[in-house]
Amino acid sequence: MHICLLGVTKTFTNHWFDTQHHGKAFYLGKKLVKINRLLARCTVPSTTNRILTTVEERSFWKANQWRTWNLLCPVILDEFMPSDISKHFKKYLRGLFILNTTGSTLDEVAAAEKLLYQFVRDIPKYYDVSFCTFNTHLLLHAAECVRNWGPLYCYSLFQFENYNGILLGLFHGTQHAALQMATAAMEIGQVTHQEYHLCNPAAREMYDKLFSRPLGSENVAVHAEINGSVDDHLQSQIRTLLGVTYTKSSCKVFRKVIFRGILLSSKLFNRKGRSNSIFRTKENDFFSIRIHNSMQPRFCDQLQKSFSYT
Repeated sequence: MHICLLGVTKTFTNHWFDTQHHGKAFYLGKKLVKINRLLARCTVPSTTNRILTTVEERSFWKANQWRTWNLLCPVILDEFMPSDISKHFKKYLRGLFILNTTGSTLDEVAAAEKLLYQFVRDIPKYYDVSFCTFNTHLLLHAAECVRNWGPLYCYSLFQFENYNGILLGLFHGTQHAALQMATAAMEIGQVTHQEYHLCNPAAREMYDKLFSRPLGSENVAVHAEINGSVDDHLQSQIRTLLGVTYTKSSCKVFRKVIFRGILLSSKLFNRKGRSNSIFRTKENDFFSIRIHNSMQPRFCDQLQKSFSYT
């Protein structure tokens, strides 16, 4: 979090838009309006906690937003930044991505180490020696950390700072705060221990709400339903995907569904800057969900048997 997102990424981004570098090849301040326009058009998964504001407000961005910027900036800035400088920064992003991926092989870790080495080595070539900070030096040790302890996200401070927020909710006064936290932690432990013994549906529902449990594995349609029509194109898709023929001219349409415990939205569900309507299959094909149709009670179950995704 602090070395990469709030360190290297933030530092380089600030330099790109700093007017004191207006004569340098990497300066992007003159393209700010176009960059903000493209940034506003970007859509991220709905699981993203914070969407990005304008580049001018980057001093207020949190680490989560800098992580999102890492994913978006190579696409947004590609047409504005000189190709050699763009390729140079992409080495850092690619190396970081590999080291944060579960299941990376030793060869892939070695490739990421080489990319980060080349990025640090060429900083004086494309920028200046003053850009070679302590954070950039630490990138040279990132691959060794992965070899010793696993992907970088496993010991990133994101989860530790998240627990700080949890701890703040365990006491409600200034007196004996430590005792309050210990007592609350013991109570939570006792309740969670009883999770597997909850047979009453109402008790299970209350438990899930109290502890913000995952959505579960049941396939259900959620959000408000609307009446839709079945045209020839949709009938053809149903036959291809499910192997069944649907003869009725109407159906129910849902903006969101829970499929295998994952919340998927369609393009009908409009939420500014966020969407779960695009997914990738195991064959690395990308699809966009236009609508969710419900033509019979177990439509999602048939879909699950006929289609798989990652």
